[in-house]
Amino acid sequence: MEHRKIKPSMLFIYAIAVSIMAFVFNLPSSLLIPSLLNFILGICYGRKTLPMKLIFVILMINAWGALINGIYFHNTGPMLFKIGGLSVRYNALTSFLLVNLRFFLIIGSTLFMLGMSGGSRELIRSLERDLGMPPWIAFSISHAFRLFPLISRDYRELQIARKERKAGTNILNPLILKEVLISILNVSYERAQWSGISAELRGVKLRKRIKKEKLSIYDIFILSLIAVEWAIAIIFVKFL
Repeated sequence: MEHRKIKPSMLFIYAIAVSIMAFVFNLPSSLLIPSLLNFILGICYGRKTLPMKLIFVILMINAWGALINGIYFHNTGPMLFKIGGLSVRYNALTSFLLVNLRFFLIIGSTLFMLGMSGGSRELIRSLERDLGMPPWIAFSISHAFRLFPLISRDYRELQIARKERKAGTNILNPLILKEVLISILNVSYERAQWSGISAELRGVKLRKRIKKEKLSIYDIFILSLIAVEWAIAIIFVKFL
């Protein structure tokens, strides 16, 4: 699949439409296929936008939170098995699977969009041209997504600096993870602030709208993929 032939605006619509599924459907069976598909696409096409080790840590934190949520708030229904003296019931397992599948769906579709969109400038132009977004809204959305690859770069540089200072780089350690996240958030906040000031000085709100382009076969494929994933989820809800 060639990312240059897919409009970034179509990828943006794809990410939004697929992410909405996570909030519409409440059955693990309805989200299973779309979630796994998008997570695989996200890892294949968007693995360079975020460090895989950081994604793994986020995945582990999400799984741990989903497990606690399922056991403490949804541990009802028929008993499935016991862990020591703790009975794990059907609704706890269902809740655990549902939260994780939603995570796979949202982060997978986002990584896929970031990996295929071809950069923040292309995304801004495409959102303005194809969806008719005001320049300042398109810039804000594009900048938010652009932070992902920048966070990846900041993370690598931070790890190098921590190695040189012998401060520890194992982000599986909660204390080290806290220090790394605070540093990254501080840098991201400063970058966002000065990017906004720079955009205002360049007159981002005064840009002329670019002429809209026709849909390509690749754009139609992306839109069709949205329809297929929604259809699969609805079929599982209605008939299974």
